[in-house]
Amino acid sequence: MHYVVIGGHREHRDRGAEILKMESSKIINDNCWVAYFDILGFESLLLYIQEQFSSANLDVVVRCYHEQILRYVESQLKKQPNFTPVEFDYACSSDSFVFFTADDSNESYLTMDHVSRLFFFRMICKEIPFRGSLTTGEFYADKQKNIFVGQGLIDAYKYAEKQDWIGFVLTPTAYEKLCGTYLDLRKRSDYAEYDVPIKRKEIVNGIVQIRKSREKLFVHRINKYANIEKTIMRMQQEAKNRYGKDYEDKYKAKYENTLEFIRTTGLKPCSTK
Repeated sequence: MHYVVIGGHREHRDRGAEILKMESSKIINDNCWVAYFDILGFESLLLYIQEQFSSANLDVVVRCYHEQILRYVESQLKKQPNFTPVEFDYACSSDSFVFFTADDSNESYLTMDHVSRLFFFRMICKEIPFRGSLTTGEFYADKQKNIFVGQGLIDAYKYAEKQDWIGFVLTPTAYEKLCGTYLDLRKRSDYAEYDVPIKRKEIVNGIVQIRKSREKLFVHRINKYANIEKTIMRMQQEAKNRYGKDYEDKYKAKYENTLEFIRTTGLKPCSTK
């Protein structure tokens, strides 16, 4: 995996993004918190935009999706009451976003937790279907050379990619790291333990097959956001309209699984401001 850093416009950088971002020359080689997200159906989205506007308009895609969302996360973090984030950084390539800290401290976890949930909320507001995960593990990052390596990244990528829905989970490694501390996920209302729908690749008689299964993980309660069910249903209808016959095979299960989670893990909606 190769990631290209999105730096944003000059005026954005001048407004103080460096408060949250690490120095570009800083090389990380440690156990870190790493969050990975990818947009579902991104290739189809680009093809749809190309069909509608006669060209890919990739600069517009980057400004409306990548840069706008990342600016939102940075700006909202600075507004969080009684919370001072540690330095973190990010990189992205096409439909993939990676956020990371320089170590695996509790303070770094709290920052990644806030970043991930703000990112999730913004993506849902823009009605962009995606999945993600947060983990901890060995991680090497050299932003100047765009080199990102380590088990932490592999673990985050693996747990994001195999989810068969729109959602955000913490990996078993992350759970073990937090277990028994004041950040224990079993004590937090923002997360629910749930049998997450996943897809596994298996080789049967030399042929790669996709098997649907479930894995018990801690999941961010997206049903805490007001009108989330209606938002997902709008996204579902848009997918039906956009993808036609491909919807049944590629997307239906993802939306139905998401709605099932929302409906079976009820939590009173709260303000997102």
